[in-house]
Amino acid sequence: MADTDLQTRLRHAWSYYEKAQVAMHPEHTRRAQDAIEALKQEVAARADDLAGELRALLEAHADLDEQASGDTQEARHNLADRLAAVRQSIAVCNALASVQSAAGLGGPSHLSFEQYAALFPPSRKPHTIDLKPTPLGFILWLLAMAVVIVGILAYRGVILNGTGIALDAAQTGASTLRLTLHHSGAQPVTLSLSTSNGVPSGQYALSLYAREPGAETFRPIEVPPDCWRYQGDRLSGAQPIDIMPGTPLEVRLDLTRLAETTTLPDALRFVLSGSNGRPISTQEVTLTRNSAR
Repeated sequence: MADTDLQTRLRHAWSYYEKAQVAMHPEHTRRAQDAIEALKQEVAARADDLAGELRALLEAHADLDEQASGDTQEARHNLADRLAAVRQSIAVCNALASVQSAAGLGGPSHLSFEQYAALFPPSRKPHTIDLKPTPLGFILWLLAMAVVIVGILAYRGVILNGTGIALDAAQTGASTLRLTLHHSGAQPVTLSLSTSNGVPSGQYALSLYAREPGAETFRPIEVPPDCWRYQGDRLSGAQPIDIMPGTPLEVRLDLTRLAETTTLPDALRFVLSGSNGRPISTQEVTLTRNSAR
């Protein structure tokens, strides 16, 4: 419910801001901008609380894994439900922090200035600049606001969208390739090792491209989940993996199993992308020819 309420209030605030800009009304524009900033701070605080809860749930999950008793079955089920809910809420907060218009929240709400003003009382913080609604004044004000908004969104994007993620890949043996992801952000994020239709999506996705023997270009390949090993175990599904801040995540690609599903390539290209599909980090590894066949 908290996430839904935040989304509704942000939608109203962005709609208020856009309506005030079109009407060239400085006072309402300032009030809407203050509301957007306050709501984004609320979103950031909500995301921080969820990150703490996620860490506690993961610790509880690890404790249950150490217990062999069958009495833990119901506890595991409840814990899995709560983990899924917290991850979903974190994804919602990240999406809300990156919104730049009412369109990103389902479209503008069509209220009057009086209705918007009732929803967002004026800030008690005094404004020292009072640009008049003249063409020149509006252009100068608009340029100033654009710089501020871009700066805020860029800064928030680094923290909430995890652009501080780096990928490192290297072949460590005849049949093993190791991938390490370093997350320098402030909050946990999730990674999907598959991007096929119907697979649960994480905040980040890893795509693989292969350059086959005799070829000059890379082509995309789909890697079955059981080609991957995480914490010593072979993955059985495509459930997203949590990446905790400051703790490198290491996964291993079983080249022997990969060779059973496709022609073993001369080289692999790993592309880490965000939820918007934009590549964040790319690594290429040339495989040794004595790799598993």
